[in-house]
Amino acid sequence: GSVQSKEELDGYLNPIVNGAVFAAFIASGQTSKEGTRIMVKEPIYNEFVRKLVDKTKVFRMGDPENMDMSTGPVITEKQLHYIERKVDEGIQSDPDTLQILCRGKRCTGFEGEDAHLNEGNWYEPTVVAARLEAPPDEGSIDRLQSSDVLFQSELFSLVVALVPFHSLTQAVRLANGTLYGLGCSIWTSDLSRAHRTPDAVHAGIVWINDHHKNHPSSPWGSLTKASGVRTESMRARSTPRRRAWCSILARSRATGFGIWTLNTIISVIDVSFLWTCGCLG
Repeated sequence: GSVQSKEELDGYLNPIVNGAVFAAFIASGQTSKEGTRIMVKEPIYNEFVRKLVDKTKVFRMGDPENMDMSTGPVITEKQLHYIERKVDEGIQSDPDTLQILCRGKRCTGFEGEDAHLNEGNWYEPTVVAARLEAPPDEGSIDRLQSSDVLFQSELFSLVVALVPFHSLTQAVRLANGTLYGLGCSIWTSDLSRAHRTPDAVHAGIVWINDHHKNHPSSPWGSLTKASGVRTESMRARSTPRRRAWCSILARSRATGFGIWTLNTIISVIDVSFLWTCGCLG
């Protein structure tokens, strides 16, 4: 369907942005099923990216035992240096296409009684995206996703990378263009389409209108090369390789969006079907 007003678009995108942020940043970005690549349908790419940046800017870093804080530190100093290096490499490899829209550096701004935290391994919640003023064409996006370290590495960090896509075929191609494939999520009010599309995606688990949730007894594993170690769960032998979990998302009167999240998060957003896809390890 077509969007009738900005208010209706906002009303639908806002909870989806919340879902994408949850998929990407839970546990300070340090689980194997984070959604860290985001693909967005080109017509609404700019609006979604702006909303995601605004949401990310409110994150507060600090002592994990302080319930007012949003995120904690990176696990080791070695990992912190790895994240810094990969973000720099990713931007420098294609500075005409990619830009840092939110933060993008080590956090050393703690003051007062929290000043001692400056000695820790803190990396700011970061949004990297294809330039809003001149989104790349389809061929450029394919080349970027296949070669840039931000789309082909597992950073285990608070770093999310976004690009637009031009067709569902391209979105699936980009989602599968990685070594990783532990999980994926799709967000949409079109449940029929949501249940058909995952068959084309190489992910061990597919969430629909949710992320990070699975029953302890369900199979857990990957369909791709570098994600996980085979399949967990005693029941895995008698169940399908892919398990889908579905939650109902209220349908917008004007649109039917959806989101996907796969391993390294890809978000796919369309005016009639909104995804967030990623490739997790």
